[in-house]
Amino acid sequence: MSTHTNALPPAVDDDAILTLPEVAGILRRSINTMYWWRQQGEGPPLFKMGRKLAITVGDLRRWINDQKTKDAGPDAA
Repeated sequence: MSTHTNALPPAVDDDAILTLPEVAGILRRSINTMYWWRQQGEGPPLFKMGRKLAITVGDLRRWINDQKTKDAGPDAA
């Protein structure tokens, strides 16, 4: 089991806000990848907060779970 330092701890409030660099760290993707996904209409549903991009913990968790179920096709065990 991985103990990655950027993983979301389960006790974090769903309304807590994460910044783009925090999300990139959690997903282990570069910030440029995050921007590319946003430009392509993919990736987590980030929103503008002033001049910065952000997401709530709950929305990120939902997006991650959606990715798990999307990839789990009929052949998935």
